[in-house]
Formats: sequence, C-alpha cells, structure tokens
Amino acid sequence: MYGPFAAINNRHPNFGICSLASYCRKHNISTRIFDLSIQKFRISSLIKEIKSLKTKVIGFTATTPEINSAAIIAHKLKKHITFTSVIGGPHISALPKKTMELYKQFDIGVIGEGEQTIVDLINTIKSGDDLKNIRGIIYRKNEELVQTENRELIKDLSILPFPAFDLLPGFPFKYHPGINSYLKLPAIPFLSSRGCPFNCIFCDKTIFGNKYREFTVEYMVDFITSMQKKFGIKEIEFMDDIFTLSKKD
Repeated sequence: MYGPFAAINNRHPNFGICSLASYCRKHNISTRIFDLSIQKFRISSLIKEIKSLKTKVIGFTATTPEINSAAIIAHKLKKHITFTSVIGGPHISALPKKTMELYKQFDIGVIGEGEQTIVDLINTIKSGDDLKNIRGIIYRKNEELVQTENRELIKDLSILPFPAFDLLPGFPFKYHPGINSYLKLPAIPFLSSRGCPFNCIFCDKTIFGNKYREFTVEYMVDFITSMQKKFGIKEIEFMDDIFTLSKKD
C-alpha cells in the first residue's frame, strides 16, 4: 500500500487476533495465526499450508479497507479446502447484515468483542449444535441471514490471558510502530482498557462499546514483566481510546 515507504509505516501485531488466540488456547482449542502482511504467502503456498493443518474453522479479521482482500482470500481458499469461514473485526461489527449479503465467502460473522464468542462458536461447530444459541453472531441458514442477540461486554478484562504474541511469525522483530512513535525496539502496542463513554461523531465503537472497562494494575505489571522477560520488549505503546479516564488509578 505504501510502496517503498512500507517499511517505515506501522507494523503493529494484530492485538485483537492475538487476544482471541490466547483465549482459545486457554480453552484447549488449537490455534495458528497467519499474518499475511508479514509472511507474504503466495496463495498456492497458503492453501498447501492450511491443508496440512486439517482445520475445520478459519477466521478472518478486517477493517473496512481490508474487507475486500479478506473476502478474496476466503474465496480462493474455499475453492480448494472445505471449512467454515468466520469474519470478525470492525467492518462486520459495524455493518453485519450488509457485509454478509455482499460477501458470500463468509459463513459466520462475529459482532463486537470476540474472545468469548469465538470459543462458544468453535465448540458449537464441533458438537454440531444449533448456532442460534450463540450470542453476538450473524450466520447463514437456508439462504437466510440470522443475527442473534448481542453478547454482553466482558466486565472483568483481567480474566483474559496475555495476547498470544508468540504465535506471530517473526515476533517481535518484524513488528514495530511508525518510525516517529518509538525510541527503542522491540516495541509493541497494548490496550490497558476498552470502551469509551463519549460520542464523538468520527468514532466507531461497535466492538468495545460505550462502557469503559480496564485491566487491573496487577495485570498490567505482570504483562509488562512477561513481555520483557519473554521477548525483550523495550517499549509499550498504549493505544487506549482514553488512557487517563480512570481517576482511581
């Protein structure tokens, strides 16, 4: 997208995907991450790699600029592999019905915060139970779209395990913030809170909602210590919508 300047642009690890992966792993669901912005797979190599995993569910995430690319990849994979395709992220959360109508490559959409939803979804697919009991999804049934009731936001964020950055190819050295956003590498982003109570017209809050929630101080200290010991992280870039909202801390 940025041509010769791509190397100096943000190459943040996908925090959301890593959080989903760690929550799946916590619930004994085998997980692998493909980061195509880093790995640069040819589609034939990607198909071969995924076939070898014999996976039944493949998840995709996409912002609005990325949704077409995600759909193209899903379409190409479905020509060669049988699997249930799940799309999550900001675009589907903002426009669930329109996205599913436009992109037939996706079987199920996850709306909003995805950690608990994706675990419920994978377990339900494995068991063959009805998807209607899973909150926070939209799916196809007999050529019709069914959207379930919204899932409640996670009240205590500290139940979440640390993001599975270890599943990322080349982490941490292939990832970095924008060139003017750090002093020392390796550096990573992190959200110490989710949600924002304000209503700025330019902001979409369909994933984390209006209710402000935060990780505990103890969680954050353990996280920072873990990142230093495991990966030699030297800087953490806090990406919170409102980093200073909590008065008690």
